[in-house]
Amino acid sequence: MPIITFWSNTKKQTGQTLSLAAIATSMAIEHNYKILMISTKYNDNTLELCFGSMDKNKALLKKLVTNPGMAVDNGVEGLTKMAYSNRMTPESIQNYTHVIYKNRLEVLYGYRAIENRPNEEEYAKVKGKYKDIIRNASQSYDIVFVDLDKGLEDNMVKEILNISNITVVNVEQKIDMINDFNELMRNRRSIRTKKNYFKYRTI
Repeated sequence: MPIITFWSNTKKQTGQTLSLAAIATSMAIEHNYKILMISTKYNDNTLELCFGSMDKNKALLKKLVTNPGMAVDNGVEGLTKMAYSNRMTPESIQNYTHVIYKNRLEVLYGYRAIENRPNEEEYAKVKGKYKDIIRNASQSYDIVFVDLDKGLEDNMVKEILNISNITVVNVEQKIDMINDFNELMRNRRSIRTKKNYFKYRTI
């Protein structure tokens, strides 16, 4: 099913995450689609501020610990562990998401830094599996919306752009920013595929 990626070639604030949240929510309400939003950003809580944090009910966690076949880790960290152990399936992804609108809208929050944890090392592991997570999710959800990290310096960003069916590019409504993006597209053919359709969204 379609992978729709929201991305920006600039590090400036462009309303990328809020645009994704608004469009995904609107589609979930107005259409009978099962939609998943995935954040690939490091330590960004924008989607959590929109939809609320993951449920951390202690009693529930105790029950999960007694059943090792069930998900204990919240969000993308737990799903990444499943991916590295070759136990991730399209159906298992929903065990790690935050449900916003039952059978319509869910969100998989990105990596969050925690004290006393080697955050950069752990985040590198998560980044290494984002593409697999998104591909698996596209088999279980009608539409997967990806809030992609900005810039093009990271291989993870390029890989996700290449597997996306639609890429919505958020840029500032300034001619130099639009020109920069057009120049990028002329010089970086590797981020475009025959099935890719790039759409501007200016602010």
